[in-house]
Order: sequence, then structure tokens, then C-alpha cells
Amino acid sequence: MKNAISGSLVFVLLATAGCGGGSSDGETTQDKFSNPADSESINGFVRDSQSGARLAGVAVKVGTKATTTDVDGRFNLTGLTKGAAVVSLAKANYAPGYENVTVGENAEAVIVPLKKEGTRQAYNPTGTKTISESTEAGPYAVVFAPNTLDTTDTNLHVAVTPLDPTKESATLPGNLAVTDALLEPLTFAEFSIFDSTGNRVNLKAGKEAIVELPIPPTLRGNTNYQLGKTIHCYSYNPSTGQWEDFVVGTIVKSSVDGTTPVVRASIKHFSWYGAAPETTDCIDVTVKVVSAFDKKPMPNARVEAFPGTATYTDANGLADIRTRINGNTRYTATRTYTDTDGSVSGMPGAKVIDFGEVSEELAGLVRVPCSGTSRKPMAAAGVAARVRGASSDPIQIQVGHIGALNYEANVAMITIGGAGTVSASLHAVLPNGDEGPGAGGAILTLRGNGIGDTRLQEAPGNGGEGSGVYYAYSLPLVQGQRYTIDIDADGNGSTDGSGFAYAVGALTWDQPAGGSSVSAANLTASWLDSGSSTAGYSAVYLASITKESGTGQNFAYYLGTNREFSPKTATGSALSAGTYRANLTAFSGAYSGLGTQNFSVINNITGATVTGQFFSYSSLATPVAFTVQ
Repeated sequence: MKNAISGSLVFVLLATAGCGGGSSDGETTQDKFSNPADSESINGFVRDSQSGARLAGVAVKVGTKATTTDVDGRFNLTGLTKGAAVVSLAKANYAPGYENVTVGENAEAVIVPLKKEGTRQAYNPTGTKTISESTEAGPYAVVFAPNTLDTTDTNLHVAVTPLDPTKESATLPGNLAVTDALLEPLTFAEFSIFDSTGNRVNLKAGKEAIVELPIPPTLRGNTNYQLGKTIHCYSYNPSTGQWEDFVVGTIVKSSVDGTTPVVRASIKHFSWYGAAPETTDCIDVTVKVVSAFDKKPMPNARVEAFPGTATYTDANGLADIRTRINGNTRYTATRTYTDTDGSVSGMPGAKVIDFGEVSEELAGLVRVPCSGTSRKPMAAAGVAARVRGASSDPIQIQVGHIGALNYEANVAMITIGGAGTVSASLHAVLPNGDEGPGAGGAILTLRGNGIGDTRLQEAPGNGGEGSGVYYAYSLPLVQGQRYTIDIDADGNGSTDGSGFAYAVGALTWDQPAGGSSVSAANLTASWLDSGSSTAGYSAVYLASITKESGTGQNFAYYLGTNREFSPKTATGSALSAGTYRANLTAFSGAYSGLGTQNFSVINNITGATVTGQFFSYSSLATPVAFTVQ
């Protein structure tokens, strides 16, 4: 990798990258597996889920054992009791984090992204109040009834931290599973209430609050997630590491904005909470874990499917794991060992983590119950024997050493007619969270319908160094189709982060027609999107209608996934007479280019060392003018 990094940062890279995983005496990382990291231990690192910056000073606890992360966000806990355990992580101004692990013969590697908590808002618990946090998916909200909190303090603050599992599943605690079923990740949030001294407050025994969680835009076309449908909801129990307190929620329109489809349900305990329908239809998937350095199979690597199960690879690097039969699944593999001679990390005796990730949406495998004994994955009847994920064609996960640096990516995808353009920037994140230099020498691969696997080209940099700017032109992108970006930030052959977005279609304004004169009464604005006929496609639209002439200051806007709305002013009144101009923008993915709109953007590129935004957008070529009578 060619990073234009100077001073102490060069030393960090050299210390962590070594000689590409080999040593001067010929020993490779494969050989080091005979020197695993101490069993009955947990080691890993913690990072900011949005910026990717490593987080120092995070309190890490397993049972009675506790430590804090160092300046590089790393930690190590030893002397743990064998068996299932929950790692809890806490840092001021972040939502609490949890990770389920199994302490045993293989040392566990824990890579945890913590999310900054939502804005703290004042609340007097003697009254009724709705507190919400706005995102591009819509408002996440909690509704309090009077005197339901277990405190006499009247000076409370409430933080609502949204989580969209289609974009940031790695931040979600625990394994989404119950005794005889897997849970489909739908929509989640973390709710924290603080008293005037900063201590956490919860509900009184037997009391409840109401929460509203928006359906992610990419899931709103699913027939199971329409208005009036009921959804299973759970809260995460940090003591057991399980999703519990099952209740039934109902999909309704948000009480905050009146348009967003949300799951509305009761809550008995404040923690991570979410809607997660049960599924009993699963598939068994075969994966093969290999070293990105020498492509040799990696035994005793931990493999996890999300949602799904976790296991370890055999002597041939193979493992069978279970996941749901429908939808995209994220497969991650980790391996931790002791770098005895320092050839990999630059520090003899250091604990080293290898990591790799693959996202797949599989078809053609035999359907199995989500509970019960696993069986060898095979193709369904009538399907060719070589099916991705079957034992004859396993999913391959390449893992490589995780260095000290994290990266931030910004990837834009534009479709105009039959031609598509993808441009990307990738830069290092400095230890203090500031933007570092461009990351040259990375491998960015776009995957999807019509293009197969397309590697983006890197623009020339100064002085022979990489620029960290990547592009691909004239791609036959299909409007309405889903595309995935895989990022190998350090160029070592393993995927360090990935995300997906739909190629947004061409927009056409429908009503009111340009040049028309309409009545303010019962006025409806609507538009067309050429990508909307594709199954699974969903875009978020920002429609703004601005008064150009006439008395009074009128402005109406809509942000959501519908393709129509009733224009109203900020006070809820109809538009007054005058000439108006309508603008329209659509996007898919995580898009921060909407100016001053008051909502937070959730990154949709995630991984061990890469976070960022991958988005597609489109807009009207010319604003539409019309008159309101």
C-alpha cells in the first residue's frame, strides 16, 4: 500500500504491517497458528462506528475481570472462565456496547464498533412527553407516560440512539437467535435515561413506555412490513447476552411526522430494543477461510454469520454455519495468535488479529429448520450441483492482519441512461479522529447486476504516491438494482469493509404539472422513479416546494420513501396563492449531501477497519414551476 504518511504514522504502519505477514526466517502467519494467543482470554479493539477512529479509555468488562482500551483502542483480558460470556463496553457519550463470546481453547478476537449516543434531551418524568431522534429513515421515538420511571429526580435527560441493521449490523449486540428460530433484523434503537448526576434510570417494575422504530427504506417494499402488520419485538439482556422480553409491535405511521412507517411497541426495560420477526426457514452454508497472504487454509478460525450461528474451521479451513434462507448475510472470520518473533506486528509477543468479511445473498441451497442438528449443505433439487455456499462450492473468506489504522470511505454511484459512474475517496483516520492522508494502493471492487466484479481504478497521485481517489466510468449499471462495494483498504487481499446501495432511477415530476394552475385544497404532489419497478428497490426522496412570488413566506418539503405527499407549511396550513418551484432529489444508501436538513446520516459502509458512505443519487434536471390559486 502506498500511503503518503510521514513521521510517527509511518512508524505505526511499519510496526503493524511488517513484511506482509512473513518473517525473515521464512515463518509465515500460517506457521504461527501453532502459537495461538492465550486461551481463556479475550483480545481485540474498539472503534467509533461512524468515523472509524480507535477509541481509547473504553471500559471493558467480562464478569469480574475489567480493563480499559489503550491509545490504539486495543484491550486484552486474561484468566477468564471457560464458557459463554458477555463483553460489556462503556464510554462517555456512546451507547453501551456488548459482544457475545465463548471463552475456550481458541482465544476470541473481539472487534466492537461503538455508536455515539443520540442527542440528550430534557425530560421531567412527572409529565407525558415524546422524545425523538431524526434520521434519513425517519424519526426514532420514545413516548413516556407520567411517573413511570424509577426515580424522584425531575431533571432527567433522554438519549435515543438509532440503529439501522441494513447498514450497521456489526454494532448490534448479541446473536439474533432464540431457542428454535433465527431473528430477522428489522429496526433497532438504544434508549438511555440519565438523572442529574449522570446515573442511568430505568422503568419502575410493571411500568411501560412506548417506542417507535422506522422500517428501513430498503425493507419497506416487503409485504410482511406493511401498515397494520404485527412484528415480534425483543430487548437485549446484558446479563444473559440474549434477546428477551418478547412483545408484539404493530406497523403504523409515525406519531412524530405522520408519514414514516414505524414499528410501535411497548418496552419494559431500557436497553437495546428492536423489531425482529422470527424465521424457522434456514440454510446451512459451507465457508472456507484462507490466508490473504499465501491463500493457505486457516484452521481454528472463528466464523460467524449475521444473522446466524458461529463456529470454528476444521483442519482444511472449512466450516458449516446456519443462516436465514432469504436476505443478505454477512460472514466474518477472525483468527488470533501470538506473534512470537514480531514479524507480523513489529512487536514480539504481541496478540495479532486476522480478519475477513464477505456479504452474500444465496439461492439454491436446501431449506432446513433453524433449530436441530446441522447437516452438510447441499444444492436444492433441480439446482446445479455447484451452488455458491454448498459443500462443493464454499464461500471463500480471505483474512489478513488488521493494522493500527482505520479508514473512512465515500463512494458515489450515478446512473444516467445506460451509463454509470462510480467515484470514491478513501483516507486514513488519525488516532485523534482527524482525517489523515489519502489511502493509495487499496482495492475497491463493485459487484452487481450487469458488471460482475469491477475493480475501480486509482487516480494518479503526487510524487508516485497513491491518491486515495478511485473511479470507474461507462459502467452498464441497471437502475433499481442493488450494488455492493468491497474495500480492501491496505491491499493485502482481505475485505476490510463493505456496503450496498441501489442504483437510483431517473426522476420525473408528475403532479402538479409544469406550468399548471392548481387549487391549494387537497393538493397532492407526486413523481415517478424509473427504478421503482424493480423488486426490493427503495429510494429516499427529498421534495421541496418553494414560493417564488406572491405574498407570504411559504415552503413545504417531504423526506421519505413515498412518491407523493400533501404539501403543507411548517404550521400545517395549505400553501397560499402564488407561484411555486418544485425540486426533487432521490438517494439510496447513506447520503449527507442534503444540506441543512435536520437529521443524522447512518454510515452504510462498515467493517473491521473501514467505515463510510456508499450512495446513489439522482435529481430533476430542471425545477418544475406551477401556480397555486
